[in-house]
Amino acid sequence: MNIVLNPSSSGKRSKSDLQTRFDRLQQQLLKQQKLNRKFQDELDELVTIYHTRLSQMDSELVAPLTRLASKLVDFYRRKSLSRWQRLELGEWVVETIGRIGRVEAETADELHNRFRQVVADQMGMTEAELDEEARLFTEEIEEAFGSTVDTESAAETAFDADEPQEDMFGFDDVFEESMAGEDFFDEFEASDPEAENTKARRQRLMDGSWVRNLFRRAAQALHPDREQDPEQRQARERSMQQLLEARKQGDIMTLLHLYSEHARGGELVLAKEEMTNACELMEEQLDELRLEKAALIYQDPQRMLVHDLLYSSSRKTREKKIRVWKQGLKAESKQTFTLIEELRNLK
Repeated sequence: MNIVLNPSSSGKRSKSDLQTRFDRLQQQLLKQQKLNRKFQDELDELVTIYHTRLSQMDSELVAPLTRLASKLVDFYRRKSLSRWQRLELGEWVVETIGRIGRVEAETADELHNRFRQVVADQMGMTEAELDEEARLFTEEIEEAFGSTVDTESAAETAFDADEPQEDMFGFDDVFEESMAGEDFFDEFEASDPEAENTKARRQRLMDGSWVRNLFRRAAQALHPDREQDPEQRQARERSMQQLLEARKQGDIMTLLHLYSEHARGGELVLAKEEMTNACELMEEQLDELRLEKAALIYQDPQRMLVHDLLYSSSRKTREKKIRVWKQGLKAESKQTFTLIEELRNLK
């Protein structure tokens, strides 16, 4: 099933150029879709390997880690510790209890409660007073943050300063997270004239008679009532849902793909303007697909970590990276056992 330019809408050379462009874009889009799916599958596989191996390692180390955390909590009681030593030791305790919690939540809770009591004793407070102080500190930070973003003079001062203000409260991270949210990009896109033009052009294309004809013929070919086999019927139902969603979203490539894959009974002929619009939309969709790869990486901090640590487009290289990483984990595990045995005093 081919989608072709109406030969009467342009000269022979124009027809050839536009048809060639259309066919090339179709192939590029299909290839990019396959590459994106392949990349996502590879990344998902690495994430699974990463979490599975870490879980196995934590399970193997839960007993020694529990002894280590208990010993560190005892060290934290020492009055001879300097402030920086106590801070470093506290971070070590929290990290170790966190690893235990991934495997044995109850044990981690017991250690956490014990550590809270030790911290409260060191500060001369009850645990309730410690919790109240933490709550008040959090409220102060939130109030400071609110006043920073809501006060016009503060914003003007920040922009007028010769040097950027130091990020004292970690607001840069909060701002970056808000920038990464869907609402921000939705608002940005809504105010982008180019995005509006794209939407308008896509809507005009989707309202055209040839798209309605394409959708109708693809829907007829995919109708589940035409299939008696239960599995094939389910496959048709899934494709029909995909067709309906593509029409709703203005996804011209999916419509064209489903039509070409399932429809029968002759060519679909496009006028020059229709095919030109289709080509422009496919080029935009191709750019969107290329951006999706980066989105797959950066949508989650752990995916970023796994991608940077283990990913390669070559399976052989990925397997090598996994082996090296596992060897490092094995060495770390051995070092943990040795550390517990040797950690007898603060020196």
